[in-house]
Amino acid sequence: MNVRTEKYILFLILLFGFILRALSINYGLPNPGYFSSDEIDSISRAVKIGAGDLTPAHFNKPTFYNIIIIVFNLFAFLFYRIIGADTDFKRLFIQNPAFFYIPARLASVCAGTAALYLCYRAGKKLKDARVGLSAAFLLSCCYTTVRFSHYAKEDALLTLMVLLTFMIAIKLGEGISAKRVLITGLLTGLTAAAKFTGILAIIFPVYYLIKNKNLKPKILLSLLGGVLFGFALGMPYFIIHPISFFKGLISSTILRQVQGGTIWLGGEKHFGLIFIAKMFIQEFGCLYAAALLYFLFHAIFNKGKISAKPLFKTPSAFFALIFLTIIIFAGHLDYHYIMPLTPFLCLAAAVNIAKAKSNTIYVMMMFLLIVEPLYRSVKFDVESFGEDTRITAAKWIEANIPTHEQIAFDTAYFYQYHPPIGLSKESLDALKLDAQKEGGTGNYYQLLGEYQNKEKIYYARFLPMPTWLEKLQPSNIEQYNLGNLQKGGFTWLVCSSYYHNRIMNDKNYGWQPIRNFYLEIFGKELQIFQPQPWVNMGPIIKVYRIGESGHQR
Repeated sequence: MNVRTEKYILFLILLFGFILRALSINYGLPNPGYFSSDEIDSISRAVKIGAGDLTPAHFNKPTFYNIIIIVFNLFAFLFYRIIGADTDFKRLFIQNPAFFYIPARLASVCAGTAALYLCYRAGKKLKDARVGLSAAFLLSCCYTTVRFSHYAKEDALLTLMVLLTFMIAIKLGEGISAKRVLITGLLTGLTAAAKFTGILAIIFPVYYLIKNKNLKPKILLSLLGGVLFGFALGMPYFIIHPISFFKGLISSTILRQVQGGTIWLGGEKHFGLIFIAKMFIQEFGCLYAAALLYFLFHAIFNKGKISAKPLFKTPSAFFALIFLTIIIFAGHLDYHYIMPLTPFLCLAAAVNIAKAKSNTIYVMMMFLLIVEPLYRSVKFDVESFGEDTRITAAKWIEANIPTHEQIAFDTAYFYQYHPPIGLSKESLDALKLDAQKEGGTGNYYQLLGEYQNKEKIYYARFLPMPTWLEKLQPSNIEQYNLGNLQKGGFTWLVCSSYYHNRIMNDKNYGWQPIRNFYLEIFGKELQIFQPQPWVNMGPIIKVYRIGESGHQR
């Protein structure tokens, strides 16, 4: 393969990967939070930091991604100023949050696309251009990687930083110096500041230091100094208030999840080897999983003759092993947790596929591996162009429910899982009070009251649904009662499958009273709004008539 052809193919792969990741990034807007429940958290934390308050809203995640969001939003701000558009940020945050969400999502798109290039570079450096291009193409199609590159979340950035640290660490194999070690440590620190599990990237420089038998104090101090400096760049609060940082980290939800010391709603379905297998298959597909197992068995039992020897002579195998170990023993898992491993698995498969005896066999193998994840990725993009079920439900509510009638919604997270309707001052005050009880400021609800521009305003109650069983109080359960709702004057009930399904699937005894509530209303829906394959996305929204009209508030 000549250089010109190689560059042309690489360009097409990057363009293809970018398109898959960039399509429909305006999904759900101008209603925030419809792509992922973590998006509002990411945007809100970025806005808080951008306003000059470096104190994290919580310590479940570091802040490097939020800082990246601020940079992308700065470019958006400059663009708005150049074209003379409105820059009333408080109003935009409520009425047109696309100003904040599109740049944040674009940051993930760029990180996901850059990871394709680094995967190509890694494959070429470790083997040859064919391996690099094959690995990049495989990575471009992986479903979870494509999906989460659409989100205002830190996972695409984490994957990019892990790959970047890996690539820079490889240079240590060419010669170790304090400067190179410092730079590698800096990148390791930034990787940890993208997501705490990114600290495992320290395996890369440590591997080469041990391999070259260069563990001099000066070198180790350079590595440690680089890590601390990099982490401080991405998490400034770590340096400003180190004691408060460690106190916050110790008491954080993320640490409790790793310890497995609490019962998480739906947690029974999100841990263990079976769920890891499901994560892997969702990311790569069944054929990819079968092929990779075949390659790994050959690597073990055939003395590496068919294995990716150049690849597994690097620290990537150790990173994968330790990362998988952490995942296995974590108290909480989700599908995107496998993303930092994905490029290395693509590289391992690419090394073996590149050994095909003919181009025909090579093309056939590549096709078999990408067909399932590519199908899922394209389906995701197509469905993202459709109208979200929550927006459809909101339109129905506004057309069919008079504003003087009261609506109850299951779960308090109204902006993530329920139709985006206009809310009365009483409803917003109640939400603000709940937020303050949880340690928040409630400023979002204050702004919503000032700037919401809905034509119809409803009095609504959002029933409390603590994610952790230990926080579920009798007063919470009592609200999941049709008699109590009717006595309170509520004539409508709106339920989302997001929590309904988790409650019904989690067999823990503590959730039984709420399961009974859902069983009582089963089959009594007045309207159901559900997504259709290849048409649209969103949860299943069910609307119930639970009382007679006439109650005036």
